[in-house]
Amino acid sequence: MIARLHRLFNIIILHFLFGSLAFSQPQQDSVKFSRTNPPIGHISGRLIDSTTQKPLSNATLILSSQQIDPVTKKKTLVGITTVSSSNNGAYSFSNIPLLGRYVMQVDMIGYRSKNIPVSFIAPDGLQKLKALSDSSASQDAESMFEKISEKNINVFLSKETNNLNTVVISATKKQFEMGIDKKVFNVDNNLLSTGQTATEVMRNVPLVNVDIDGNISLRNGSPTLFVDGKPTTLTLDQIPANIIDKVEIITNPSAKYDASGGQGGIVNLVLKKQNKQGYNGGLSGGIDSRARVNVSGNFNVRYSKFNVFASAAYKQRKSISTLNSNLVATQPYPYNLKQTSKTTTDGYFTFVRGGFDYLPNEKNTLTVSGHYVYGYFPSNATQVLDSIKDTKPDSSTISNRITSVGGVFKRYSAQIEYRHDFAKKDHNISAFVNYSSGKYTSVGNYNTFTNFTTLNGGAPINTIFQKNTLYGLNNYLTIQADYANPLHKLLSIEAGVRSAVRWFADTTQQSFAYSIPQNFVPDPNLLANYKYIDQTYAGYINFKGKYKKLGYQAGLRAESYTYKGTLFTKDTSFNIFYPISLFPSVFLTYDLNMNNQIQLNYSRRVDRPSFLQLLPVYDFSDIQNPSIGNPALKPQYTETVELNYNFSYLKASNLLVTFYFKYLNNLITRYQYLGKNISPYGGPDSIIYNTFINSNGSYNYGLELTNTVDIFPWWNCNVNLNIFNVTLNGALDGLGSNFYSLYGKMNHNFKITKTWAVQFSGYYQSKSVLVSVASGSNSNQSSYGQSNAPSGQGFSIPRYSFDIAIRKDFVFHKIHNLSLTLSMSDIFRTQVYGTNTTTNYFTQSYNRRRDPQLITFNASYRFGKFTAPKQKNVKAKSDGSQQDQLDF
Repeated sequence: MIARLHRLFNIIILHFLFGSLAFSQPQQDSVKFSRTNPPIGHISGRLIDSTTQKPLSNATLILSSQQIDPVTKKKTLVGITTVSSSNNGAYSFSNIPLLGRYVMQVDMIGYRSKNIPVSFIAPDGLQKLKALSDSSASQDAESMFEKISEKNINVFLSKETNNLNTVVISATKKQFEMGIDKKVFNVDNNLLSTGQTATEVMRNVPLVNVDIDGNISLRNGSPTLFVDGKPTTLTLDQIPANIIDKVEIITNPSAKYDASGGQGGIVNLVLKKQNKQGYNGGLSGGIDSRARVNVSGNFNVRYSKFNVFASAAYKQRKSISTLNSNLVATQPYPYNLKQTSKTTTDGYFTFVRGGFDYLPNEKNTLTVSGHYVYGYFPSNATQVLDSIKDTKPDSSTISNRITSVGGVFKRYSAQIEYRHDFAKKDHNISAFVNYSSGKYTSVGNYNTFTNFTTLNGGAPINTIFQKNTLYGLNNYLTIQADYANPLHKLLSIEAGVRSAVRWFADTTQQSFAYSIPQNFVPDPNLLANYKYIDQTYAGYINFKGKYKKLGYQAGLRAESYTYKGTLFTKDTSFNIFYPISLFPSVFLTYDLNMNNQIQLNYSRRVDRPSFLQLLPVYDFSDIQNPSIGNPALKPQYTETVELNYNFSYLKASNLLVTFYFKYLNNLITRYQYLGKNISPYGGPDSIIYNTFINSNGSYNYGLELTNTVDIFPWWNCNVNLNIFNVTLNGALDGLGSNFYSLYGKMNHNFKITKTWAVQFSGYYQSKSVLVSVASGSNSNQSSYGQSNAPSGQGFSIPRYSFDIAIRKDFVFHKIHNLSLTLSMSDIFRTQVYGTNTTTNYFTQSYNRRRDPQLITFNASYRFGKFTAPKQKNVKAKSDGSQQDQLDF
């Protein structure tokens, strides 16, 4: 039955996303015992460099079982579980059935891969145990099980080549790895993001939805962005793709993580850093079809107790977007407004990162690191506004608006981190301090020329010149400490504390002139000069363990939050205090067998309104969509329940089925209302403003299917399908919606030859409700180009897009160390972001297109050299491992 359902899933999903059929469930090739709960064992050990005798961390170990493919009737390997080695080289596989034959595959970049056969019982011992278990002497069998349940295997890895002057970088990781707690996307194998930013990386990550402006959502909510396991102030378009090693997706974080960012979970970017003795690095450069270049490089050197790492990137970008909008209003009077515009944003950013690890011994690590980002993105736009009042042609108005905006941002950070590993495995303590600071300035000129107007009987308005100046700065300080201790095989404890303090200051001025020469006069009603500080203090404790097939984790996080703000222009202060709130989480996991696992989890999280969402200052930089903050906003709380089923079939193939339910209380969403007109552009007594409000509540539920499979040895495919419902209960008239929607994404990787590879990806988003994607103060959305926060009073229209890339590897000294990549985004020009909005005052259709069919060419080169200290004499097996096995 499972095999049939699995075939049906692949037919539907792969056909829907231009995929293909996968394989069915294999049968296990092992001795069947009559006992209900088969005995389980534990495999552990360390990974060691065979030359230096030093531990190897961050290696990938895959434990597979030997099974029979029901189609080919041949033996095949089916992956059971995957782990990584820790800082001291330790690894561990738990709850492994004793009565099976396994292969442990060990992979690490720069080292020869190793496949090690593993069994707890020799063949003759297996027959003896079978006889004992089938007889009355079951106690003797259980005694034997206890003796052999612990397997220790120390694995010695050697460099991939005997020529120590040549670096090896040909090891390949699977592009997408799935687990119940998180999903991992390996960026090195993603051709489409070569020479791009983290935004383009996200376009190919399953589960993640990226809109036309680079804002990301996860299950219709805005996730919190982490870098190397910690919250960051960077945005996706400020992080070069070439320095990212992998992306981790955590849909329902435990109490260990910050409670803020409750709608969309966590997206964690793990940056590249190696710890091999010697040095290695890479250089990359490219150009796109708009003659904009990108250059990047990274370097890592490990000598003795020091590991130094550095990376830098310079990227130019030219973005072109077009917009069409049609608005039909009934208030404050009937009129029709058509708008067309074209925006060109041109500029560059620079990213520099560096640091070092000091490892005085295997138990202690001190890391010091920092980064610097500088960006300049001027934009120019032309806009035509065609307005007709009361459907009377003689009351029409045609306005031409020319916009020029120049913006600069700077950001730097410094971090120091310490970790101590105790003698007991997984017993450790760590702490870090991070400080970051940023500045941004912007000057915008908006010149509007109107050839005729009689709106509301007012005098004609011919020319208006508007100038907006913005200056802001922010400083972040974060201090955190964590402790973990496995008290017993059935119980481990994790605990930690965290303090985060953030300072903000901002001055915004809107000035106007009505003739040439332009004598700009600031409008006191539109002046904003404010500063504020917010503070978060938190502590958490987690208990976890496993008994036979049942694993558990229960945790509780306590957080308090305060912020104090002053709006100097209105002599107004904001002092808001949220007392200690509790955020529980519970995870229950049950292993049905080696290849099937289910999990039920629950968590509670929060999104607090940002100061800008609270700030009661009018903004007329977009004269058709003026906005103002709402100081009465409350935090929104999210409670999430997930039921997961993970099925491992064949080698490197996984099917993950997830049912999820989210309830959001006091959902923060956009809202339009009719208010008094204080616009310097004149017009009627009342106009429509955009603001934020809390809805009564919202709930989302859905079924998510994610499958990764090697259809053929040369064809890997991963697909993701999310069928979901979003129901928004409005607190005001006109606010509320209920939609069933579908989101699907595919990614196909073709290994044409050893040196040629092709990647083809695409997505489809059906009609969906507009809820706030970037709410809260912890959003790390795009800082580049436009951003349109959606509204609960409308829906987005269906959209889809496809990308393609091809790569050629050149082989030197038997190594793939030079690659040329050619890619094209939105190859069929199908990606159009559109919305339909309906309120009590107007209906509006809106669509935008941005950067279709952009071609990028990139070249990357990898280099390095390893050193070889004098080898120590170590007794080892011929396969490079030390293994304790009881044969009887």
